Amino acid sequence: IDKPVPEFALPPVQGFEEAGGFATADLGKGEIALVNIFASWCGPCRVEIPEFSRVAEENPEVAFLGVAVADAPGPAETFATEVGASYPLGIDDSLSVTDNYPFMGLPVTYLIGADGSITRQVNGQMSGETLEAFIHHDFGT
Repeated sequence: IDKPVPEFALPPVQGFEEAGGFATADLGKGEIALVNIFASWCGPCRVEIPEFSRVAEENPEVAFLGVAVADAPGPAETFATEVGASYPLGIDDSLSVTDNYPFMGLPVTYLIGADGSITRQVNGQMSGETLEAFIHHDFGT
């Protein structure tokens, strides 16, 4: 918390190429962000991502990024399509997220301020209402 986001650059999950890959170098340029770490085999992730998609659509001032970890591209792609993710998703094929973002289980969400520093880490499933409260409390959006 209050440290710069560890760097990563990820290729997009297949089916999400229109969003392109994404990198932490794109963060901290005045835009707040949310990085959600998930896996296709994670039951709470299946419940959480549709809620995150709704919140992402209602809060376009926040950059939402999803990162599939400990997963294969095929299952991650199928999962993303099934849950209807509406924001860019990448796959941690280089383990740059797994190695640099501490988490004890999935899902885990990092809120990132406009300065590119992590303001909060939330372990476990979040509801859309809880996510909105975090965004609006932490960033005053």
